[in-house]
Amino acid sequence: MSELLTIQALAAGYGGAQVLSDISLNLEAGKSLAVLGRNGAGKTTLLDSIIGVTTYMSGSIHVSGRDITSLSPENRAASGIGWVPQERNIFRSLSVEENLTVTARRGEWTLQRVYAFFPRLEERRRNMGDALSGGEQQMLAIGRALMLNPRLLLLDEPLEGLAPVIADEVMAGLGRLVSGGLSMIVVEQKARKILPLTDYACVIDRGRMAWSGDSASLLQEDGLLDRLMALS
Repeated sequence: MSELLTIQALAAGYGGAQVLSDISLNLEAGKSLAVLGRNGAGKTTLLDSIIGVTTYMSGSIHVSGRDITSLSPENRAASGIGWVPQERNIFRSLSVEENLTVTARRGEWTLQRVYAFFPRLEERRRNMGDALSGGEQQMLAIGRALMLNPRLLLLDEPLEGLAPVIADEVMAGLGRLVSGGLSMIVVEQKARKILPLTDYACVIDRGRMAWSGDSASLLQEDGLLDRLMALS
């Protein structure tokens, strides 16, 4: 299987402050990766670096063999990267349908397919973004990213602040995306919820890669996950 994303010896941060050091990882097309670690470890900075909104210091990022290190965020999105930020960043003054279509690109993910995927969104298609619940906003953020027809979907803490029943609904949706072959990187604090969904996992500690391997191994090896998540 071909590699979709290759990161080599990446160092990045914000302004003059370096957050990530010597980060390297590979993700094959059709596979999924959980990014774990304590708060402030650099997980979100890794996603921000992939989409191109951090200060680049060294290293490289390739998508399907193409070097995107120097590309703008807009051009990285055009190369096939979809992003669901922790803040969701939906357009609150636009309707659900307008949110979904305003940045859409042609491809398999159409408005009707997103509505079939998240029926709640079709029920609320005329509602403004600021009239949605937190769970509905998260579904809308995911749906909007899918309307870009990405090859790689990045999600930053998709379960944060969601009621358990809504979190389960979002997780079920992510599971369908994974089983459908969409490549995905998920930053998530709820490690034991996300690991069964993903093929691979990595743990970041103080901006460096502390562990990487199969998600199943991280779950099955007695005490390993707890030890890694306790790093500081």
